[in-house]
Formats: sequence, structure tokens, C-alpha cells
Amino acid sequence: MVINPTDSTKTVSKVFPHFMINGQSVEFVQEFRYLGHVLSQKMSDDSDIKREIRTMYMRTNMLTQEIQTLFHRCKD
Repeated sequence: MVINPTDSTKTVSKVFPHFMINGQSVEFVQEFRYLGHVLSQKMSDDSDIKREIRTMYMRTNMLTQEIQTLFHRCKD
């Protein structure tokens, strides 16, 4: 996976050749995951932060449901 250059004024050509590694073509992508983090073409981590926030909300909701279940059992 290859990310396109961010500054198009410094590129020599608008068309890039197909890269081959061990006989397999390497694709140009908008973003990809590397070591658990999302790397994007814009060189920002906004999408990775949004993913982490969604995960945090999901875990918090699961925790509050468990707490509510425990309190409900204590009342009975």
C-alpha cells in the first residue's frame, strides 16, 4: 500500500508506475492500518481518534449496562 504525495507541486509526474514486490502489485490507498493505528493520506490522525472515541463510548455503554444489572439484582 502506498499513499499519494500530499504536496502535488513537488511531484514530477501525475501518473505513477505500478509498484511490484515479489510479483504482487502494490495499490495506492487513502488510508491503512499499521501497528494498530490508522495512517491516512492527509497525514492526520483524525479518523483514528474518531475510531478510538467510538470504541470508548461502546465500552462505557457496556459498563453502565453491567452496573445497572448489578444494582437491579441488589434490589431484589
